[in-house]
Amino acid sequence: MPDLVSLPGPARGNFTVPDATLLPWSKIAAGTWEPYTFELMDDLLGPDRAFLDVGAYVGPLSLYAASLGASVYAIEADVDNFALLLENVRANPELWPRISPHFVCVADEVRIGVMSKPAGTSMSAVSTSAASFGESAGFGARTEWSVPCVNFGDYLEEVERLAASSQPPIIAMDIEGAEAPALTSAFDRFARLPPASLPPLILELHPGLADDRVSYVASVCRVLALWPHVYFLGRENEQRCTARDGCWWPALLLRFESVHELARHLSVTSDDALMVFAAAEPPPRVRVGALPKAKS
Repeated sequence: MPDLVSLPGPARGNFTVPDATLLPWSKIAAGTWEPYTFELMDDLLGPDRAFLDVGAYVGPLSLYAASLGASVYAIEADVDNFALLLENVRANPELWPRISPHFVCVADEVRIGVMSKPAGTSMSAVSTSAASFGESAGFGARTEWSVPCVNFGDYLEEVERLAASSQPPIIAMDIEGAEAPALTSAFDRFARLPPASLPPLILELHPGLADDRVSYVASVCRVLALWPHVYFLGRENEQRCTARDGCWWPALLLRFESVHELARHLSVTSDDALMVFAAAEPPPRVRVGALPKAKS
């Protein structure tokens, strides 16, 4: 019998998995695995939206989006993660019709990609720097496999055609440093759209994994400059508790004053990853604040 995964707090969705004691499900239920992302999805998603999950991992965001009624397109290029993604989708027969899993990688061209990852981990990448990171972290031998890669701009166009929604899709992307060429491949498509028609982006950026950080920052910021609002996505410093919903970590958006401020931050940060949200308008319920000024 599958286990129910419910998020703490006023979350609107839930789903089932074969074993909820495993990661990431136990952390999700405890509210410690990207609680801000789920809260943002609560604000944005419903039956009238498509959700494009690029780097779907084993399905946490895809399953949650489907439980909110969204039409989900789940992209995963890690062969092991994709097998687990299918297993987790099968544990939710009521969500099957809304989830389309695709074993592909997104890039700036159509090709066969060679993927690799540290043995025993879920971090897969095509980046040389990511490979070096895995070796230096002591993960040992890496596994390697081939996967078809698609042009992300073309893939997005096809998703929009299939979804046939009056609203742009919500895009979540976490692909371990390969986001720069993927986003660049869709630049022309994004640039033709009026700001109100741009798809909201939930991005995990990895400037430290880039082979050339300067080029990475320039490519990512060139694309994000098209959006009127770009935020750092995180959580509040204190939990919120109510008698009805218990305790949870509320999401927090801190706005970058300009894409130049984002570029400066990406150029110097020592963080392994940085969550960013780009949108035409701020979400209706997540609190928005100003990004603290860096000390000179």
